[in-house]
Amino acid sequence: MVSEAPSTLRRLRGAVTAPRAAGVAGILSALLLTAVILLLRSGLGAPPTLELLTAGSSTLDPGQIRVGLALMPYVAITFIWFMGVVRMNFSDPANQLFGTVFLATGVLLLATLLVSSGLASGVLELRDQDLVGREAAIWMGGAGVFELLFGVAPRMAGGFILITANLLRRVRIMPRWMTVISVVLGLLLLFGVRRIDWTVLSLPAWVAMVSVLILSRERVPRPDPDGPGASARTT
Repeated sequence: MVSEAPSTLRRLRGAVTAPRAAGVAGILSALLLTAVILLLRSGLGAPPTLELLTAGSSTLDPGQIRVGLALMPYVAITFIWFMGVVRMNFSDPANQLFGTVFLATGVLLLATLLVSSGLASGVLELRDQDLVGREAAIWMGGAGVFELLFGVAPRMAGGFILITANLLRRVRIMPRWMTVISVVLGLLLLFGVRRIDWTVLSLPAWVAMVSVLILSRERVPRPDPDGPGASARTT
């Protein structure tokens, strides 16, 4: 039994380190996503409309938009770490259905963001080319980017927030007041993204809030394996 103590200690340390690292990754994801949103919106120069991605628009700042699009893959990587640590809390078979919906919604959200960023990069490249049919291609690409970024992605984010808040409440991790805030933000993204400006910032704000909650839970004191009573536990 004594020989099992080192391996037990390693498992305990791993259990503490992984959620903590993923919580930090969640905060980093929130910061990166906020930077992407600010860069894209400031690069557009006005509230997003379909005309802003057309060839005749003079309000675009392609440099800022390209920086924002280049950061999108890093948003996806850190967001996957955030999803991983949240998923660790749904081991109960009763929550498997909600856990599947949680994973599917998160993956679809990331896929939407990555596809839209790739399409937007293509539209920006077309603006600098003198090709036949360029105007029609830019308009079609701009319409697709607009619908993905300001229509599909925010609604997927709203659904992700609602299902995750429900799951975290079911496993008694998220307090009631935070659940209420999550429901409000989720409904705002689902139904108010086209009506209220800067609503898209609700997602990074919520990710940062949940990441802080995860980190605060990891700061709760745990029994010291080498402290008093350790010999009794290992014999």
